[in-house]
Amino acid sequence: MSPPALTICTVSFDSWGWLVLHMAFARRLAPEAELHWVVADNAPAGTRPALPAGVDVRVVPGAPFPDRPYAAGGYHHGAGLNATLAHVRTRHALFLDPDFFVVRPHWPSGVLAHMEERGLAFFGAPWHPRWVYKVRYFPCAHCLFVDGARVPLASLDFRPDYEEVPAHARRKESLPLRGRVLRQALRIVDPLRLRKRRLVATSRDSGWRIYDRYARDPARRTECLQPVFAPGGTRALERLLPDRLRFVPGRPGYFARAGFAAHGLPDVAALGFEEFLWRDEPFGFHVRSQPKRKAAGSVEHHQARVAGILEEIAERSGLLS
Repeated sequence: MSPPALTICTVSFDSWGWLVLHMAFARRLAPEAELHWVVADNAPAGTRPALPAGVDVRVVPGAPFPDRPYAAGGYHHGAGLNATLAHVRTRHALFLDPDFFVVRPHWPSGVLAHMEERGLAFFGAPWHPRWVYKVRYFPCAHCLFVDGARVPLASLDFRPDYEEVPAHARRKESLPLRGRVLRQALRIVDPLRLRKRRLVATSRDSGWRIYDRYARDPARRTECLQPVFAPGGTRALERLLPDRLRFVPGRPGYFARAGFAAHGLPDVAALGFEEFLWRDEPFGFHVRSQPKRKAAGSVEHHQARVAGILEEIAERSGLLS
């Protein structure tokens, strides 16, 4: 049997430190896999460290930074992912954020076999449920496997689709001194918070165009990883509302409460990372905005911490040398 072949498409905006970590770790996790990396460089003037030996990496021109009043970074990243599409040379592609780390041993063979067995066009991580305005029940661009035999890769468009600043973002910008008084008044007038609930899962952020085109297509089967999520407060009200108005997703089994720590791995959720499971076992984690926390340390500090976590995961897995 031939080794599993996969093209991993990602974007670097001074993200090479994260990518080097993932490239080296992926080789250790899945030495049997044929992995081809395509990196759209959205910051070509930045520094690029030495890449791990024996890794197949193709660097392609990224996208110019757009002049937009809102979500310019999202458009920039989405256009960079679009620039990788023409360079995929395998049936399956994985579109991956530089700081999303897969930790499951032999994951390429496991995922690709599962997609073939289930006839899946899309598989991957959805937006974490804490982002209540983002779409649900569909993999997003953080970690998205696509079967190119079931979905034409040229049809994918990872850019957001914001015609203007969305309503939830406008509200955040418009409450100076009177904000707290106004919020209190709204809680009295709108105790169910329907003004906010009507915006649940409506965001047209990165990957929304793919969701809009394929999420309701019965010919393109989809499956998501399980986010690890422990919603606070009472859920009695949530159960009385239709799913489209719930802050907590109502689909059974969509998220899990017990995360990596329950499986003997480092508790990265305690660090603010997002954890994802597959088949009741850890699959990957998303560092998210840690590099932006300059007050807590440099980007290099965060990358060194993640490198230590990956080594600990490798040691506890018992499958890595």
